Amino acid sequence: MGTHFSRTFNTVRLKLWRGFAFSLLMAFGLLSIVATGGGNGDGGGNAGTLQFSTTAYSGNEDAGNITVTVTRTGGSTGAATVDVVDAGSGSATSGTDYTAIATTTLSWADGDAADKTFTLSAIADGAVEADETVDLALSNATGATMGTPTSSTVTILNDDISSPGTLQFDRSNFSVSEVDGNATITVTRSGGDTGTVGVTYATTPVSATDGSDYTSVSSTLSWNGGDSSAKTFQVPIINDTDVEVLETVRLTLSSPTGGATLGSPSTATLTISSEDKFGTIKFGANSFNVSETGGTVSNVIALQRVDGSSGAISVDVTDTGSGTADGLGVDYTFTSPTTVDWTDGGTADKNVTIVLENDVGVE
Repeated sequence: MGTHFSRTFNTVRLKLWRGFAFSLLMAFGLLSIVATGGGNGDGGGNAGTLQFSTTAYSGNEDAGNITVTVTRTGGSTGAATVDVVDAGSGSATSGTDYTAIATTTLSWADGDAADKTFTLSAIADGAVEADETVDLALSNATGATMGTPTSSTVTILNDDISSPGTLQFDRSNFSVSEVDGNATITVTRSGGDTGTVGVTYATTPVSATDGSDYTSVSSTLSWNGGDSSAKTFQVPIINDTDVEVLETVRLTLSSPTGGATLGSPSTATLTISSEDKFGTIKFGANSFNVSETGGTVSNVIALQRVDGSSGAISVDVTDTGSGTADGLGVDYTFTSPTTVDWTDGGTADKNVTIVLENDVGVE
């Protein structure tokens, strides 16, 4: 019989840094390495790559928020982070067209491969303008590697309608006093501010008299492109000394230019009030007491002119006949009516005369 040799094989299982499991076979002093497993050195999985989901995002200015997505693909082993930053190379202005962007860190936990989002807040400025862009970039990745793309452009779409706007008075009725000197009339521009526009204004007398109560005006108001502020013009008011009722002037807008149209109201009324008043006539007291022995009394019953002195005025004092004393020379004699006059500007108290009859009766 031949000689038999007994061979003993010793195996050692190792786990190397890159995650491959190997068997080391020792036979007759020789080392054989056989791969038995796979991996990539991160504990048996891939950390993946981080990148924007697309190179371009967009949203309407008036919508406010525009969502940007960052993905983790190719693996999810271990925690990972990446920063989203404003590259500063877009055409939009930070703080004016969109809210200033602070560096934002997006984070993934171990095993997390869900998309993460970043919100860019657009600012609706109401201006008609071209679409504007914000350039974003990814930086400072940890726990994973950068993928593609690492930069993306967000376009803020302008949704303001290009319009020259409408021009109109800011109200239908204006008022002014004679003593104010001028009436200030306001015209507004609304619904758009594209381009240079203008409108003609004019005054037309209604019950007021041009040259006596006011001075007529006619001219134009103008707005530059982008300007929607209110404009004003003045109507000179003449302060006369006549006591007058309320007087009116018609205000008119016409002939808009630059593509603007007339809004409402395009006509308005200016009412002029007079500070000149005739005044009010009243008795100096509710009652007067005299002795029947007084004879002719002319300094007791007083009338007063108050709250105005413009113009010459008169008032009649009459005996109503409703008292207990008998007139017609029995208890007294009074000329009814008695007319009392004040001249223009006069405010002095006036007295009326009554003649008392001293009879012998006990009353």
